[in-house]
Amino acid sequence: MTVWSASVCARSRLLLALLAAGLWVPAADCDTLVFSIDQGFGNGIVQQLATDVLQTVLLNLQQLRKVLPPDTTVAALYNPMLANRSALETALDLTVGSAIPFVLDIYSSDCATLGPCSIQNRPYDASYGLSISMSDMQAIKQRYGRWFAGVRIFEVFAFDFTIRAVKNGANWSQPCWHIPQDNFFQADLAEQIVAFAYNNSMFVQWSDWHWYAFAPWDAPTRLNEAAMASIIERYPDTVTVTYANNEPNGDSIQRLPNWQEAFQQYPLYGVSDQAWICADTLNCSALMTAWAANELNVQRPPHFVQLEPVWSLFNVSLGSFAIGPLFGDGSPTETYRNVTSVLTGPDHLNIAYVA
Repeated sequence: MTVWSASVCARSRLLLALLAAGLWVPAADCDTLVFSIDQGFGNGIVQQLATDVLQTVLLNLQQLRKVLPPDTTVAALYNPMLANRSALETALDLTVGSAIPFVLDIYSSDCATLGPCSIQNRPYDASYGLSISMSDMQAIKQRYGRWFAGVRIFEVFAFDFTIRAVKNGANWSQPCWHIPQDNFFQADLAEQIVAFAYNNSMFVQWSDWHWYAFAPWDAPTRLNEAAMASIIERYPDTVTVTYANNEPNGDSIQRLPNWQEAFQQYPLYGVSDQAWICADTLNCSALMTAWAANELNVQRPPHFVQLEPVWSLFNVSLGSFAIGPLFGDGSPTETYRNVTSVLTGPDHLNIAYVA
């Protein structure tokens, strides 16, 4: 493996441009950084047991962690719906062995779409987007303890809207989907997950792009958000609400200057910074970096940024529903270098990148 320092000139040009645009606050540090590693794709790192690639990714997260304040969380995000549970355990063992905590997708649109539509996945309940059972979560917590640091609730409002639209005639579904008889979003399911996290001193990332503030014509979403707010109140200091900037048709781009105004009523909020905002997810460095910088520009701590997909950050193949080979060595992409430069402020010059 090769280790090198960030290019001072390239990083400085980027940071000066962001500073001039008012998008970067050098004194800010990110308090929680979550990197998506595997969403359940057929050529994903876990499915392919690409341990060398994963080790390179984890080494880069270790190097990033070294330049951040001691109380900063740098975590890896996995979807545990894979049928090959031994492969998942291998990945989690490597992650914990590298002293990197992990987050699991538990209630997710991916488990309702990618899950039932690919042979490598076996979600616990695809109708409601549940990756694993509560007993599975408990078993993982017992095995890994504090290293199982968080869970994600992902796009449940957006997919709830999608299911309602499908039932009203929209041609948006696939034959492999398991359409629930009632609503996709179930507040009691979400509360069980949040309560589990609360009782085990974990955090919850509740992430979505479909919010009533941006879709005031969708009254059911207002009710869903009210249910979420009640859950947040019952389990304090547990849930971070994140705006996922992957709205269809690139609509998130217009929200960059003031997205936070829709979330200031929540005690904890942040950004799910995604290359899906770009038509070309392999070349989305400018927008992802601008969003990361903008999150730090919000004048309130703590700062929470989650990044995806993995191939925008590390050199691996684009995800495929079908099982297939994984190409790439897991080395950091230019997007990873630019985003982490912004998120670490002046300490970016001390980051070592591993390939």
